[in-house]
Amino acid sequence: MGEIEDRVLKSVINAKALGVVCEECGSEEITEISYGLPAWLTVDKPIDPRIEKLIEERRIVLGGCVKNEGSPRYYCRTCGNKFGVLQPH
Repeated sequence: MGEIEDRVLKSVINAKALGVVCEECGSEEITEISYGLPAWLTVDKPIDPRIEKLIEERRIVLGGCVKNEGSPRYYCRTCGNKFGVLQPH
């Protein structure tokens, strides 16, 4: 598999380091929502099975191509709550 996929996997594995808890249920099972077109998503090759599994487990959550002021930053894997606000760059 490629370097990009390996970096994605490392960042997901380290997600507990976020130190964020869900505002609704208090769960620590949180995923940071990714916006924009993922570099690992291409039409000419299949998705790495490791990444596909992480998407199914909601350890990777895609927020869409466009992020707006007020778009949620986090997704709770326990209750499905989307919360937090993206910081402007």
